[in-house]
Amino acid sequence: MKQVVIGIFFTVLCWKLGFTQDSLYPRYIINALGSDKFLGRGYVNRGDLKAARFIAKELKLMAINPILKTYYQNLSFPINSFPGTMSVTLGAIPLNAVADFVVAPDCPSVRGTFELVYLPQSCDTNDRVFDSLKNVNYSGKIVVVPFIKRNWKIENPFQSAGWIIPKKTIYWWASTGHQEAKSPQLFIQDSLLAGKPDRIELDIKNQFFPEYTTQNVLGFVKGSQLPDSFIVFTAHYDHLGVMGKNNVFHGANDNASGTSMVLALASYFSKPENKPKYSIAFLFFAAEESGVLGSMYYVSNPAFPLSQIKALINLDMVGSGSEGISIVNGEANPFIVNQIKALNLKNNYVSDIRIGGESCNSDHCYFHKAGVPAVFIFTRGPECKEYHNLKDIPETLPLTKFTELKKMLIDLTIQ
Repeated sequence: MKQVVIGIFFTVLCWKLGFTQDSLYPRYIINALGSDKFLGRGYVNRGDLKAARFIAKELKLMAINPILKTYYQNLSFPINSFPGTMSVTLGAIPLNAVADFVVAPDCPSVRGTFELVYLPQSCDTNDRVFDSLKNVNYSGKIVVVPFIKRNWKIENPFQSAGWIIPKKTIYWWASTGHQEAKSPQLFIQDSLLAGKPDRIELDIKNQFFPEYTTQNVLGFVKGSQLPDSFIVFTAHYDHLGVMGKNNVFHGANDNASGTSMVLALASYFSKPENKPKYSIAFLFFAAEESGVLGSMYYVSNPAFPLSQIKALINLDMVGSGSEGISIVNGEANPFIVNQIKALNLKNNYVSDIRIGGESCNSDHCYFHKAGVPAVFIFTRGPECKEYHNLKDIPETLPLTKFTELKKMLIDLTIQ
């Protein structure tokens, strides 16, 4: 009875907020995956596993078949995480994590107060300046540099206790967190460093996993006429997790939105009246934010031959749409693009379709490299500005053209 009441309340609430019936299920998925319960779908307290189990449960409720013996395909890799303290005081000013600074994904634990030394821009462009700076003893001090070269982190030519890079825009990422660095590296809002404060106090706690196991989630609907030919919809369900206690990257647009789209398509094709001609696979990838590792692993260990894939549509960040959609890798797949354009011309789903070239920026990448016709679709519009920060939350995600994009993808599938 309690579940019925909650369901009625949610339906009425969505109606009052102007959400259509088509958006009720995606809203439910995005609100769930974007909640604190899943901890940003990262590696602290197994947020990724909690999200994977949630997705598998949804597939089971729809009676979507697992492709393997279970819904899960496990993979492992080293990864760094930040479950604990994340405290930075610049001069006498306490900084706000993510708003004012982020740590490099490979940052080790560090605690202490350090003198700051500001190196000139010419430390990179002028060999004499660089050589002279190398002769200075910066041990026990943190250097502020305009940027940092990869070999500097490895060799540490200044022998410093750490690095700070000023940034105009602060955002986080996880793709370089596969090792634990010898010294901390921080990115701090440039305006906070303009007055050249002379010290910084750090209290940062990391947890490094030499071999972390995560999982892709795989399901499919068997085709009625051509069951050995597949149309594949993919989305990554992982996000950045947390950067210290209470700093949760909820990842509503990136990529609870794409995950909800693939689940919404699964729900549609699970119904007997919508049984497709081709088999349709619904692949939810882990570790995209960690370097598209989930999809790369899948391509090396496919659940069915890659040659059976007729077309693959990867959906990542589809929460906007007022300015249309972009199709990455579209130039390499004119057959898919022309079908989408024809459908849009007929039904006016979106205002603009922008065709892009090859880019290894999401889960379509390794499928394309393996010869699979694969594109990556994302929506465009100023209504979704937040990216890799704490403001990408379900409450402000508009889903401007979500329903239209879903209908377009259904039409594309049944042609």
